[in-house]
Order: sequence, then C-alpha cells, then structure tokens
Amino acid sequence: MILYPENIDSAIGFYEIKFRLTKNAKTNFAKQKCERLKPSSNHETVKVLLQQTLEMQRLIKSYGLPELTLIDEIKEELKKSATLGNLPHNEFLNKIKRILSETALFFGFFDDLNTSFPTINRTRTTAQIPMQLFQFLNKILDEEGNINPFASPEPKQLIDNIIAKEKEVRKLLNNRFDVAKKNGWAGDTEITIRNDRLVIPIIAE
Repeated sequence: MILYPENIDSAIGFYEIKFRLTKNAKTNFAKQKCERLKPSSNHETVKVLLQQTLEMQRLIKSYGLPELTLIDEIKEELKKSATLGNLPHNEFLNKIKRILSETALFFGFFDDLNTSFPTINRTRTTAQIPMQLFQFLNKILDEEGNINPFASPEPKQLIDNIIAKEKEVRKLLNNRFDVAKKNGWAGDTEITIRNDRLVIPIIAE
C-alpha cells in the first residue's frame, strides 16, 4: 500500500489518534491492536471503518458497553496451572468464573442489538462459553470467591479438619506459652504471627 505523502501519519494527526486509542484501550490485546493501526488508501475499507466508528459512537452513547476487565490478568496463572501438580487457588478460579460471566454478558449484549448496528455486527465472532465449567465454578465458589464448604462432602470434611487442627495447635501453643512465661523466657506479651506462623515472643536476654 502506497500512501501520499510519505509523512501522512503525522500530517493528518494519525499518531495522536493512535496514542489516545492505545491509552484508553482496556486490555493488552486491544492496546496491541491499536499500536498496529495504519492509515488506509482503500476507499471501501475506509468507508466501512468510518461506518463502524459512527455505529460504535451511537451504541456507546445510547447503551454504554459492558467491560471485559480480567482477560489479561490470568495468562501467566493459566500457564502455571497447566503444570502437573500445580493446583489453582480459589482467587484464580474466581477470576475464571468472572471472565466467563463477563464474556457471556458481552456477547449477549451484542446479540440483543445485532439488527441496530449492522456494520459492527458483521465483524463479530462467536464465543463458545464452557457452561459446564461455569456451572462447576458457581457450585464450588461463593459470591466472595471463597470455596463453598457445602459444595460436596469432601471440602466440608477438609475444612472441618483444618479448623480442628488449628484449634489443636493453638491449644498446644498456649500451653507452651504458659511454660515460657513461668520460666521467665517470655514477657507480658501475646502469641504473635511472623511469616504466616504463630510464634512465641522470647525475651532477648
């Protein structure tokens, strides 16, 4: 594609437009697409793109847009979870659940408006939402993203065991703390937490 003049990008302020688009893009994927944009000399291409822009302006003004905010955040976590034996934590599972929910809403939003914005609609792709995974995540996670202990007997039993062990450890530590205070090893302090562990503060002397 030959454009005239050679400095047309700067002559028409294209760099400034591209900079603003990239800055306001919500995901890294969108930012990369904005950075790759170039002017076109094809009349039909320009005509379609301008029509898309007009339709998008009208759509945003009339309805707004649902957001997809988490897509980029889970790429590295997905790679790690693919490693054998690396179990995903519930925060990561909750992100996947939210992404599936947002994606379904996003595509459903455009499905409802497909006749009102024909040029945009022709550029859309379809997304196959893994409903079985979505339903599974809804079952095992509560609204805050924590593991639901009542999802099945196994997690409830595990949580009950953890609580029982924590009580056992706390009781044992309290006994050791009392011994430490009687022997003058610990002062009038309390059991504290260091590096996610319960510890008994010992007098420096």
